[in-house]
Amino acid sequence: MNSLAPKPILYIFLLSLTLRLIFFVFIYDHPERAFEPDSFGYVRLAESLLDTQTFPSIFRTPGYPFFIATIYSIFGKFPQTVLLFQYFFDSLTALFVVFIFMKISGHARYSYMAGLIYAANPFAIFYSGMMLSETLFGFLLLIAVYFFILSLKSHKKKRYFIISAFFLALGTLCRPISLFLPLLIAPFTLLGKFPLREKLLHLLLFIMVFIISIAPWFLRNYQNYGRCTLSTVSDINIFYYEAPAIKLVNDTPLLIFHVGCNKSFEIVQKNFWDKIKIKYNWNDKSPFSISNDILKTDILRKEGLIVIKENVLSFLLVHSNGLARTLFPFYPHFEKIFGYDLKTIKITSSAIDVAITGLFLFGIFSLLWDKPEIASNKTSIVFMMIIIFYFSFLPGLAGYSRFKVPILPYISIFSALGFWRICELFRVRKKRISQIRR
Repeated sequence: MNSLAPKPILYIFLLSLTLRLIFFVFIYDHPERAFEPDSFGYVRLAESLLDTQTFPSIFRTPGYPFFIATIYSIFGKFPQTVLLFQYFFDSLTALFVVFIFMKISGHARYSYMAGLIYAANPFAIFYSGMMLSETLFGFLLLIAVYFFILSLKSHKKKRYFIISAFFLALGTLCRPISLFLPLLIAPFTLLGKFPLREKLLHLLLFIMVFIISIAPWFLRNYQNYGRCTLSTVSDINIFYYEAPAIKLVNDTPLLIFHVGCNKSFEIVQKNFWDKIKIKYNWNDKSPFSISNDILKTDILRKEGLIVIKENVLSFLLVHSNGLARTLFPFYPHFEKIFGYDLKTIKITSSAIDVAITGLFLFGIFSLLWDKPEIASNKTSIVFMMIIIFYFSFLPGLAGYSRFKVPILPYISIFSALGFWRICELFRVRKKRISQIRR
């Protein structure tokens, strides 16, 4: 048991930042390489905030566009500057990984390893260089997790619960996917040797801070669009992702074992959309083109829910399959950053990810197998495993590598645990060999 030293922490931060800046060299003169389809929508909303002080969308939440707009207002409308801030925050994420591992283990050496694993993660490096919300969201969520774990180990529970709930709300305003996460983690506020009245106060405090923090956006949407909702993204997802995935699995059950089913999935999506267009006599190009139309998104939601309600078992199968597709997705397309296919980077990034995933699985296995010292922090471990499950279960059949980004910090923590256990096994083996020789 020891404490963290400033120098190693600084080195981890600088290493993380340097690795990301290496790829920035190839983006600096080609900012278009940092754009994916969703990026253009985020930037348009950010520019609307700056130019007209309006946010013409109920589909997107304000977190990431506001982040872009703030940077644009200070440094000008340069995507490269946004990426530099993302590199900075993602490098801070590596440090919070260190802090969390230290908090639950008390071992500085392996805490540093957790941070290094995150710093070198190819998914984290790639997506911190994309104009997407994943990096900012992952950072905000990790801060919320850090303070929640602090609250589990401290007598200053109220203060830490408030901070945790607030950052979780900020993360939800960045990406609505975390809207229902408090339902899974709020019960942890009831743990500990405290009077029931105090436990209930902690629970109420956590939930109320979260609700109060996101309530203004619900009210804004009700006032502007006549619907009290965080976003219509869930309506689009139910119709365009959930229902087609169920249809695909019903038609071809064995497809869940097929690694590259995205093309087949896209065909079913198009056919389902075309069917709805004919049914309601619509001429819209895609579901996303009507994302601000409340009446039409309500119809999409109802059509999607009909499919789900009629196929509950298929729904569960699709999302159970999503666990594997999120934890083991396709590798990031680094050729997009370089402008050409570089096999060395592809092989290196694949090897790093395989090593990290192997350590992650061994770390999880060791918790069940030999119950290492860190297993005494069962609450924190279960808490992080629930987060991994939540963000792995939700995506379903669509295996996009960006869906893995929010759980990378926790994968890094369990990977460091796996590395720790391997080192312990080698140490025990070496000791036994030494005793035999004597």
